[in-house]
Amino acid sequence: MSLIVSDSNTGARRLYERKGYRTVARRPIVSIPGWDSPGTEWMLMVKDV
Repeated sequence: MSLIVSDSNTGARRLYERKGYRTVARRPIVSIPGWDSPGTEWMLMVKDV
């Protein structure tokens, strides 16, 4: 399974890591007019099932 989370969402990242997910890639967050994100990167996390 996989998911994408913002680097600024530390609570969610900790939860996913406790559930066995690991970060396999990071990409910059590209800003879109009218949408702000406090993070700087998207993180792809995966877990074997």
